Amino acid sequence: MLAGVMNRSDFRSVLVICFFLAGCSCGEQENFEEFECPPTHELMDGECVCLPPEKPCRLDCDPLDDSCDRGYIDPVDCSCKAPGPNYLERLEVTPSFVALQRGESKQLAATGSFSDGQEVDVTLSVVWSSKKPSIASVTEGCGTVTGLQGGAAVIVASSGDVWGEAEVAVCDCPPCSYCDFETGDCAPGCLGDEDCPAGLVCGDEGACVEDGLGELRGLWVTRWDFAGPSDIEDIFENADRAGFNAVFLQVRGRADAYYASSHEPWAGIGGSAFGEHPGWDPLELAIEEGAHRGLDVHAWINTLPAWSGGTPPPESEIRHKVLTNPEWLMVDRDGRRQQIGDAGYIAFSPGIPEVVDHIVAVAADIVDHYPVHGLHLDYIRYLGGEFSHDPVSNERYEAALSENPSLSRADWQRERINEVVERVHEVVSEHPGVMLTAASWHNNNLTDKEGVPGTSGYRDYYQDAHAWLRQRTIDALIPMNYFRLDSNPSFSAMADDHLAASEDAGRHLYMGINVMGRAPGGWHDEEDPTGASMLENIAYSREVGAQGVVLFAYDFLLQHDLWDLVATEAFQSPQPDVPVMPWKACPPD
Repeated sequence: MLAGVMNRSDFRSVLVICFFLAGCSCGEQENFEEFECPPTHELMDGECVCLPPEKPCRLDCDPLDDSCDRGYIDPVDCSCKAPGPNYLERLEVTPSFVALQRGESKQLAATGSFSDGQEVDVTLSVVWSSKKPSIASVTEGCGTVTGLQGGAAVIVASSGDVWGEAEVAVCDCPPCSYCDFETGDCAPGCLGDEDCPAGLVCGDEGACVEDGLGELRGLWVTRWDFAGPSDIEDIFENADRAGFNAVFLQVRGRADAYYASSHEPWAGIGGSAFGEHPGWDPLELAIEEGAHRGLDVHAWINTLPAWSGGTPPPESEIRHKVLTNPEWLMVDRDGRRQQIGDAGYIAFSPGIPEVVDHIVAVAADIVDHYPVHGLHLDYIRYLGGEFSHDPVSNERYEAALSENPSLSRADWQRERINEVVERVHEVVSEHPGVMLTAASWHNNNLTDKEGVPGTSGYRDYYQDAHAWLRQRTIDALIPMNYFRLDSNPSFSAMADDHLAASEDAGRHLYMGINVMGRAPGGWHDEEDPTGASMLENIAYSREVGAQGVVLFAYDFLLQHDLWDLVATEAFQSPQPDVPVMPWKACPPD
């Protein structure tokens, strides 16, 4: 429907003028039932606009052309007003510069200056065109300009030999940036939620922030939980049914691989020989199942453990590093190197540069060849305070001490763990869609005075997990807070401590929770197979603001058939999206 605005001063750039006959688009109309327009007008978007004349009214209409009338639409009576003996001297397009996002539209206006001194809004009576229509188009007959792709264009309003121009800059801005309407350049930050990726909103300070609606609901799945493809399928079916949205699948246990590794031998999976391809790829299948069900997959690796048990690794095409590099193993204060058959894990020393290089290569191999959502570090610590006094570490510490006489051995060893995390973070960061997480000791560095007796990662294992948060070399920390609310040490005290560190650093905290709880006195004493303690811990974690939880472990849920409990009591709300990390969705330039 052909329309004219009342006057130039009333012309609003946000008003999309309807021109059904001329092909102009129409914006949403509001209902103004109490306001009436003259018979020659109709109500549109709160303004009275002209009804279309029988013939198009154009200033450049040839007097001999019966299909149009020469003149301009008078906004008062909507007639096609002939300029008479006056002639058009100049056309001015306003605004003279327009900045648009791709897909955004704005209205231009044309003002005609006539020989008798009149200035008339002739927006609807001139010919509109774009000098670069692939970058910015303009609607013929009404001057609505739309950005199509990044670049610069010129919009022309013309009538015969008289014309006016407006410059248009079309921004093709990446997420977390907006089009600066003064310069036409992309500027960091946001003006509205539309400038932010999904899961983020525009905050009060003009930056994209979390919308607060996401929650990571993770499940640790150990390497003992699968032996064949059907196990992986069952794992993801159960996890999906219970409302989880992320699976942390263990793919490296003892410097071996549950995936196609370029650096380490295949683990013996489901009866297959050590070092031989089992005929299927657990990580590959997990990624396929996760994509099918909408669950994120995190590759979980034991970082420093090298081997366990009384029998050495069998020979294989890719020889195990315990066989090729036994000098990498940790050494205690008495100078005794760990050996096959020692209790628990034997582990590589992070004070040996070649060990760090190897771990980084393993991490890069995974994120370079598998489309995982995350890499998850476990056992990223020394085995105890008495380790590792290997010759290489001793020599390196002495060199560092000569440069800094106040440097303690404990601080130097903490830096070696920090170095591993930092270097792994570097290779993971090359994949913006992949997050780096780590399972940390339940207690970072609290003491008896703070209600947390016993060991700490910082003091006893040279693991300063909060340093990873401060240094922002990790995206999310997952403390293994495997205690009940009534336990000693205190679940709540440790949860609060980890959460404060993550908030100060602007990073995520996903609380690691044991499905079986953990009684006040010990590891397996009085376990809670009902899941009640687990539910209390989940509720507390949400209450204090953790961005998610990760449950240990799949086997416990399976043994005690707690899937329905998790689905109806822990994750009763619809499965949410994993929370978006602004620092990854909006990386700095």
